[in-house]
Amino acid sequence: MRRPNILLVDDEPSIRFGIREYLSGSGFEVAEAATVAQALDTAAKFPADLVLTDFRLPDGDALDLMPKLRARDPGLPIILITGFGTVEMAVKAMQLGADHVYTKPVELPMLVAQIQRLRSSAGQRAAGQNAPAPRTWSLTARPPARLSGQGG
Repeated sequence: MRRPNILLVDDEPSIRFGIREYLSGSGFEVAEAATVAQALDTAAKFPADLVLTDFRLPDGDALDLMPKLRARDPGLPIILITGFGTVEMAVKAMQLGADHVYTKPVELPMLVAQIQRLRSSAGQRAAGQNAPAPRTWSLTARPPARLSGQGG
């Protein structure tokens, strides 16, 4: 059975390392990108089942990236993580297609649970069961078992 593919986009190597290691240990195949351009290039080569992206990137932000990913795959689940979360940013991200918005630090077990819910919902939609996408956002602090970083 194929491991689910996740495209992880973050310009901080330590954040990518921590999330990649946790997701890999949770049964996911992870491809990484540090910029919008790298993410688009990787997405063209890597059949991602879900994208996990930081908000601020060196050559743009998630609001630039999400519409381009959605143009390639309208049903692709996208989770946004940010160190600079505001209600306005979360609303705009949701309008552009983010399925969930997390603030850093990210509680990794909760992130994996959200990924599994989104994948299950996407699978049900693909099977014609018309399950609604669980679009939510959270701009609150998280308890232990998390990964923190300074970036955006």
